[in-house]
Amino acid sequence: MNIKGKFLLVTLYLVSAYVYPQKVIEKFWDNHSLILGTIEKIILTDSTTVFHFIKTAREEEDTFKLPENLFIWTELDSLQYGLQKVEGITYDEIPMEKGKQIKYQLFFEPLPETSKSVQLAYYEDKNTIKGFKRIIREISGINSLQKSDDISESESIFSKLSFEKALKKAKEEDKKILLFFYDTYFSDYKVFEDCIFINKDVKAKLQEKYIVLKMNTNRKEANLLDKVYPGRGMRKLIILSSDGTLINNYSGDIKVKDFLRFIELEKLQEEKIFKTSHSKMLWFRLGARVMLMNSYISDYSSRMRTSVSSDIYLSTTFNGWYFFRTGLGFSSKGSCDTPINYLKMPLEFGVALHKGYLFDSPFTLRVVGGPYYALRVNKSNLGIAKSDYGFRFALAPNIGEHSELSLSLYYDYGMKDLFKNIEGFQRNHSFGIGISLTM
Repeated sequence: MNIKGKFLLVTLYLVSAYVYPQKVIEKFWDNHSLILGTIEKIILTDSTTVFHFIKTAREEEDTFKLPENLFIWTELDSLQYGLQKVEGITYDEIPMEKGKQIKYQLFFEPLPETSKSVQLAYYEDKNTIKGFKRIIREISGINSLQKSDDISESESIFSKLSFEKALKKAKEEDKKILLFFYDTYFSDYKVFEDCIFINKDVKAKLQEKYIVLKMNTNRKEANLLDKVYPGRGMRKLIILSSDGTLINNYSGDIKVKDFLRFIELEKLQEEKIFKTSHSKMLWFRLGARVMLMNSYISDYSSRMRTSVSSDIYLSTTFNGWYFFRTGLGFSSKGSCDTPINYLKMPLEFGVALHKGYLFDSPFTLRVVGGPYYALRVNKSNLGIAKSDYGFRFALAPNIGEHSELSLSLYYDYGMKDLFKNIEGFQRNHSFGIGISLTM
């Protein structure tokens, strides 16, 4: 090759290196996912994020299949960065002998330059009926993609004061106290230090309004405080007033965007923020309900009949706001002299009027309505119609999210003339109060 050719190649190389800069990351924490294998290195460019994997067959494994709906997200927010392409592997199931290795690459959309952590995840069975669950599974976590060279950068946020002295200083400076509980046995607490507390917006807000204390639960003072203030998990955040009164609390993983909301004293729900696919989940739960009903049928008796009704049901919520329930139960109507017993099958639809917290537990107030159908079970028909149908309406406050305890005020409006020997339209309605438990 002549001198001009060599000069042209060098020029092209330098131009391409300048236009398409890349950063190769080879040192990071990786949980060695058994699903995808081990991450050898990560390459960041302006156009892609490339993960280089090595999958090694274990003795009990005989096949390997790459999930088709992979994505990545960072510590900044819940925005998902999709998979662009794969190289070195297909989506077909691959038989593997013990010790065999497969090297392959996953190409994702480029990450924000300010991100310092990234997680790989996938939706389980997204394209099937079961896929309505859309459970996000963490496959591997890589900390500190762009960790600051200044090791003390996050440490400057934390005060060295004892809890009592921090309370005194908070009163003097009119600040609140943020307690960060963690356990050194679980290394992922460092994500908070390397990715959350180091963020410039977080630092500015904390330095302005808070005294921040690190609470290692393996130490006596932190362990006692951990038992005093509510929350669960190995990473817990507690906001206190200067007199030690609880203002806000949160447990679990958190994004920078939501951490900023948290220290602005917004109440956060883990399911809503960090498992956003769960907000799209459609899954049924089993529950039981007992109601005290007061029923009245006009033109038959002037007296109302009080009875107890009960049923079992399946219910689901969608996005935390919408609600559906159906089931099978026993209920009674009629007068004091002539009880009418039914097997009732309601279809209830609801929407939340309010979502928040009560007694530090998730609280929802719903309005519920829908049709019902009931089948008479009296041995003697007594001139009573074989079936009843109408609409049910309810106002239902409940506490809990996965397991819900609900108190409901009901009104049933029946559209069927239950007694054949009475002329004219009978007002067939019931009022009631019920308590239900959904698991």
